[in-house]
Amino acid sequence: ASMELGVPPMTGLRGIAIINKRPAVWGDLAIALCQSKGVIESFDSNYTGKEGTDDYTCHVAIRRRRQDTPYEGVFSIADAKRAGLWMNSSKQPWVKYPYRMLFNRARAFALRDGFADCLAGLAIAEEAQDMPSAPEPVTTEFLEDKTAEPNTVEKTVA
Repeated sequence: ASMELGVPPMTGLRGIAIINKRPAVWGDLAIALCQSKGVIESFDSNYTGKEGTDDYTCHVAIRRRRQDTPYEGVFSIADAKRAGLWMNSSKQPWVKYPYRMLFNRARAFALRDGFADCLAGLAIAEEAQDMPSAPEPVTTEFLEDKTAEPNTVEKTVA
């Protein structure tokens, strides 16, 4: 996989992870891939809100060469709480380095939105490790015709 991304094998070993049976790149390799292609004009990040409160938010803006508007990623403590990440003991980086994780998530959003070509469609590992390994079953009950015969339509999709 590292050769397809144009990185040396040792860099690939350090920067690529298999998560939920799919390859993903760690955030530092993701930004390095974009930097190595020479497509980043500017990179800015800052935090707003009161530290430790739900409105504390990391903002990342990455401007691509020859584009006026930067790609922006935003992630707050409220977002992390909603996703079940904030101070979750099973998500140790979110306990030990919570503000760095806000930054990683905001940066990942901006990179995925504006630099998918550089990332070769790979997920960002910091995001992928926080996703469930299997999707929750989805009900299709709301699609059924009320006049349909019972037991003629599959109720769930796995």
